[in-house]
Amino acid sequence: GWFGDSLCCRTYDGDTADKDRKETVRDANIILTNPDTLHVSILPNHQTWQRYLVNLRFVVIDEAHMYRGKFGAHVSCILSRLCRACARLKNTSVQFLCFSATLPNPTSHFYKLLPALRPEMQKRSGFQAPLTCVNKDGSARGTRMFVFWNPNTRNQQPDEKDDEPNKKRKKMKSDVKVNLETSKDQGPKDVKYSSRSAIYDTAILLSTLVKQRVRTLAFCKIRKLAEMVLSYTQKDLRRSSSGLAEKVKAYRAGYSKESRRNLEKGLFTGEILAATATCALELGVDIGSLDCTLLLGYPGSIASMWQQAGRSGRSARNSLTIMTLFSSPVDQYIARNPEFIFKGEVEGVFLDASNSIVQKQHAQCAAVEFPIVLHDGVGSDDVYFEEGFLGHVLDMIKSGSVLERPFEAGSEVQNGEVLHCISSTISPAISHSISIRALNEESIQVLLVPTMEMIDELPRSRAFFEIFPGSIFMNQGTEFMIVTLDLEQNIAHAKEVKVDYFTKCRDHTDVDVYNATRVQERSTGTARYGQCSVHVQWYGYTKRKKYTGELISVHDHILPSHKYKTWAIWIEIPPVGVHQIRKEELSITEGIHAAHHLLVASLRLHTGCDANDVNTEHAYPEQQRIRPHHLLAFDNSVGGTGTCEAGFKCGVDKILKTALDMVQQCDCKLGCPGCILDPKCSEHNQVVNKQVINCESFILTMYNMHSTGRFVHPDGCQRCFDTSYET
Repeated sequence: GWFGDSLCCRTYDGDTADKDRKETVRDANIILTNPDTLHVSILPNHQTWQRYLVNLRFVVIDEAHMYRGKFGAHVSCILSRLCRACARLKNTSVQFLCFSATLPNPTSHFYKLLPALRPEMQKRSGFQAPLTCVNKDGSARGTRMFVFWNPNTRNQQPDEKDDEPNKKRKKMKSDVKVNLETSKDQGPKDVKYSSRSAIYDTAILLSTLVKQRVRTLAFCKIRKLAEMVLSYTQKDLRRSSSGLAEKVKAYRAGYSKESRRNLEKGLFTGEILAATATCALELGVDIGSLDCTLLLGYPGSIASMWQQAGRSGRSARNSLTIMTLFSSPVDQYIARNPEFIFKGEVEGVFLDASNSIVQKQHAQCAAVEFPIVLHDGVGSDDVYFEEGFLGHVLDMIKSGSVLERPFEAGSEVQNGEVLHCISSTISPAISHSISIRALNEESIQVLLVPTMEMIDELPRSRAFFEIFPGSIFMNQGTEFMIVTLDLEQNIAHAKEVKVDYFTKCRDHTDVDVYNATRVQERSTGTARYGQCSVHVQWYGYTKRKKYTGELISVHDHILPSHKYKTWAIWIEIPPVGVHQIRKEELSITEGIHAAHHLLVASLRLHTGCDANDVNTEHAYPEQQRIRPHHLLAFDNSVGGTGTCEAGFKCGVDKILKTALDMVQQCDCKLGCPGCILDPKCSEHNQVVNKQVINCESFILTMYNMHSTGRFVHPDGCQRCFDTSYET
């Protein structure tokens, strides 16, 4: 074979001990690693790895669909640096293999990850292997039962007056039920809240399955939910089957290497019957055969849903998947339209490797690893990266961070002219300061008082949502209270507690749009895609009772604000529409805020982005700052995630039509969590009104008119509306 008798397979990542690293570099011919290690350890030390890079034959990229958004842009630049390093060492025969079970656009995604292998670039890059796409699925599979568990189902009794047999959809009269995570102390006056909770129901389902010795994995969107489900499950098991409580654990990022390995071993051997997990277990960790998967809420994309469901029933075994639905617009839309996920196409994966901030960071890394060479022949460094790399090199020359020879600073590079740059003031350890997974590279460690044992670690960019003095923090089902937060040392101190409440931060975001780069003219309001500035402020938190979400108290505090620039979509509401809404004595602010929730929910459905990839502005009662009359969504990351661009390409009208369907298919009067109330609303849904969205003018803004000027009114009749006004 290729390796003869010297086959040696090793793991090389952040958990690898120093002594094992030296042996791996010296002996291994198969290495299992990740993009982070390639970025921080292997490429910056290519001299140490020269034997390996010169003889590198295959690069296998597993779960390629996970490399999307800003993280995907980072990985693309890292792979570009790998291609560049191999080419500099005269090795252009490397073969790249990408694997994914849920990727609908494999060819285009492959070329996004590896720009140097595009047909038009191969002659100049030196990598000239043709691309072959293998997309026939021959894997064995058993029968899968898929169940929707909806704690928010209404008592559907037909209206006595509505007895016509030919009605397409009968009106129902019932109270709106709201679950734990969406219960608010304020909101539309016709909404009655109940204690039904998707979180608690998932815990009871998991407990029931464990009692039947069914090996189960429960997926939760965020680490806090994973800990809450674990806590509720163990509490139920201790009441009835105390010996099983320790058979359920949580698995998520932030745990130590030893904890993760012990959990994986326990799941594989069956010592642990079930686990609550974030998407950390969605991918390649081998935990043996499972019988059931629980999904707490729609994961955000059809691809991710099938990835999570596919963790059970492998090797042709029959399996069960239960998806517990939140009362959010997205989950309730799926409950009403299950064909969206069972018959709809898997979302295409989007990444923008030309992201200016990301590319600039990796241009600096490239300058440290090898001198930059630009010309119009084979091996010019610009062929390994997306468009824009040359501009960043020129910026580095002008700033003095790299030195060029021969080249006069300030002049333009011409075809045929050689630009040779060497690093000047860039730190050799620049890669260590560039995080490829978080908005901010700094993390906050959580230390247990008085032992000072580190129990968790969170990226600083997300920490303020979970870690602040007085917050309740969970780890393996155990509750801790954050006592102090030292932002200079990036350390939080915690003590173990037992309380009957949970905490939620209070924050507010202001967004200002500018510099539209794409414009779509619409008869009911121009749509734009462009840049925006975002200002996030944290000003306190609330305490709420477990299980019911009832408000206990409100607390104030001040944490440093966060400002950044990103990308956004915004759609104008024509002046005539605003005038009509005010004429009907309705609040345009309440309508815009409700539409913002719907726009974000629809964007998540059509782009398959993560829940935290896109956000919007949330109005609050005391708001005095005058805001533009437009619908807005923005990428929730410095430099953008690519979500808004993907949404704009998908089609603004298509996204707004789905948003309109969400509200028109719901039977409530003033709004409920199944349509306009958003559990992630930082202002607790206090300023929303469904009546504004059902206003004719607002409907016309949300769903672009055809030339006939006609639309379907919510009551089912056809009405004509003149759309010939100035926008």
